[in-house]
Amino acid sequence: AELDALADAQAEGHWAEQQARSARFESMAERLRSEQRDSELRLAELAAEQHAHAERNLAAVRAAFESQLREARHGHERQLLLVEARVHAVVGAKSRRGRELEAE
Repeated sequence: AELDALADAQAEGHWAEQQARSARFESMAERLRSEQRDSELRLAELAAEQHAHAERNLAAVRAAFESQLREARHGHERQLLLVEARVHAVVGAKSRRGRELEAE
C-alpha cells in the first residue's frame, strides 16, 4: 500500500509537472503568435508608408516634368513669334525698298 501511495504521489507530481510545462509552452506559443501579429501589422504599416512615399515622389516628378514641358512650349512659342516678327520686318523692308525704287 505504501508503494502504491508512493507511485500515486509520483504520478501526480509527474502529471503536475507536465501540466506546468504544457502551460509554459502554451504561454510561449501565444507570445510568439502575438509577436507575429505585431510584426505583420508593422510590415503592413511600413508597406503603406512606402507606397505613400512612392506616390509623393511620382507626383513631384510628374509636376516637374509638366513644368519643364510648359517652359519648353513657351520657349518654342516665343521663338516662333520672333521668327514671324523677323519675317514681317524683312518682308516689310523689301516692300518699302521696292516702293522706293519704283518711286525713283
